Amino acid sequence: MAGKKHILGIDASTHTLAWCYMVDGVPREWGELDYSPSTNQFVRLGSVQQRAGIVVDRYPDLDLVVIEAPVKIRNIRVAISLAYSYGIVASKFAANGIEVKDVSPITWQRWIGNPPFSAVEKKNLRNDYPSHTKSWYYNETRKQRKQRTIDWVKKTYGITAQNDNVADAVSICAWASKG
Repeated sequence: MAGKKHILGIDASTHTLAWCYMVDGVPREWGELDYSPSTNQFVRLGSVQQRAGIVVDRYPDLDLVVIEAPVKIRNIRVAISLAYSYGIVASKFAANGIEVKDVSPITWQRWIGNPPFSAVEKKNLRNDYPSHTKSWYYNETRKQRKQRTIDWVKKTYGITAQNDNVADAVSICAWASKG
């Protein structure tokens, strides 16, 4: 195994930890762990620590962990919860001597060919689905971009991701291994 690049891509949220493990740019394993459904934030954080520990222990040979950086969070409570969760996840790896970096979503999304909708795409969406609310168009754009990522993962690696979180983790890992 000497000389091989072992990378883990992580898409963490307030509810789950999705990951992809690659060796020399080839996906080997991927998945997602749910956190405790408790509404008590600190019980959930204990679950975050436990789940991150499972992933750390599973891949003792990691050279690099890349986690998606949170951006554009409108709800301050969600922002705080994400900050706690990300801190726990990143520190579990760093405490084991593993290099941890973050990447903004737009960076890896552009890299896989999934940039934000252009003005033309937004106009076409409004023409195809007239008379919807601004939030509907925002959510539809988001849904279509998530599907683009899932499709990219399938086309590039032949992986049928169980959901967009896992597809994001695979894409983050691919960016880290080749970007």
